[in-house]
Amino acid sequence: MSQLNSEDRAKLREFLSERFSLDEMKTLCFDLGLDYEEFPHATKSEFSRELIVYFQRHNKMGCLVAELIQQRPDEWLTGLLAQVSSCQPNQKVQVVLSNDKIKSRPDLKQKLAELLGISADEVMILATAAGSVKVLVGLPPGEAGKLIALPLPYQLHEYQIVSVTPFGKLPPMAQSGWRTAVTRTTLTTTTVATTGGGLPLVVKILIGLLILAGIMAAGVLLVRSRQPELTVYNLCPNPLPIPAPDPVKTILSLPEAIPPGGSINLPVVTGAGTYGLIIRGNVMILILPRPIPGIGLSEVELGMMDRDTAVTLNGRPLNPPQRFPIESGQTYELVICPP
Repeated sequence: MSQLNSEDRAKLREFLSERFSLDEMKTLCFDLGLDYEEFPHATKSEFSRELIVYFQRHNKMGCLVAELIQQRPDEWLTGLLAQVSSCQPNQKVQVVLSNDKIKSRPDLKQKLAELLGISADEVMILATAAGSVKVLVGLPPGEAGKLIALPLPYQLHEYQIVSVTPFGKLPPMAQSGWRTAVTRTTLTTTTVATTGGGLPLVVKILIGLLILAGIMAAGVLLVRSRQPELTVYNLCPNPLPIPAPDPVKTILSLPEAIPPGGSINLPVVTGAGTYGLIIRGNVMILILPRPIPGIGLSEVELGMMDRDTAVTLNGRPLNPPQRFPIESGQTYELVICPP
C-alpha cells in the first residue's frame, strides 16, 4: 500500500518536527525535488504536516520515508517503509531559456504542466537565475525524461527552451550553486565582512550585491524588463577581480574578473529605491531601500573602508556617506578608474 493511517502520520509528523530543523527540512525538500515554498508553514510542525499531506495525496509516501531513512536512520522508519509502496522521487533538471521574459512562476509551471500532460502542482520550480534564464525544475521521473528528450530549441508558447540537463550531469560546482541558492535563506553581515580591508570600494559593493543575488535566486524570479541593471566598466590597467563565492558565480554565469576595457551587466537584485553608503566605525555599510522579504535584511556590511580606486556612478563620484536612487527599468553605469 502507499497510504499511512492517521496514527502513523501523526508519529511521522512528530519525527520530522523533533529530528529536523527548519533549514534541514528545506534541504530535505531540495533532495526530493520539491519547492519548499509550495508548503505554507509558520512552524516545523506545520511544515511537517504539509509535506506528509503532499506525499499522501500523490501516493508517494515511500519516497519521503526512504529519504528520511537516508538522512536519519531509524528502526521505526524501516518498518514504516515496508508498509508503503516504493516510488521514485522527483528528478531535478536544469532548463535554460533563451531570454528572461518570464511572466511568473505560476505561468511557467502551467505551461510546463500542459506540455508534459500533468497537473501544475506536480511541477516544482526550485530556483531561477537571471541572464539567459536558468530554471531548476523538479518533475516526476517519467515527465523529466520527456523534457530531456525534447528537440531543441523548443518553443513553448513565449518561452524558448534551449537546453535541458539532468541535475546529476551538471558540473559539481553548478550542483553546489543550485543547492546553495535553494537552501541558503539567511545572511548576516559577518558573512560579507570577511572581504576585509584592502579591496577597492567598488569590489566590496559588488560582493554585497552578488551574495544577495545568490540568496535571492532561490525564491525571486528576476525579470530584466522590470529590474534595474548595473553595467560595470573596468577602465583600469589591470583586471578587476570579482571575488564572489563560486556557487554564486556559477548560478549568475559571472567571469572571474573584468578585463581592462571590459564590462559586465548585472541585475540589481534588491530592486529599485534609494540606496545608501555609510561608514560605521571604520566599516562601510550598504543600506538597502527596504528589508528583503523572508530574510528581514536591510543592510550589508561590506568591510573596512578603502578609497584607493576612483569610482563613478553615472558620472558622479561614489564615496560614502552618500545616497543614490535606483529606478526600475533603468541601466546604471559604474565606472572604475574613470578617465
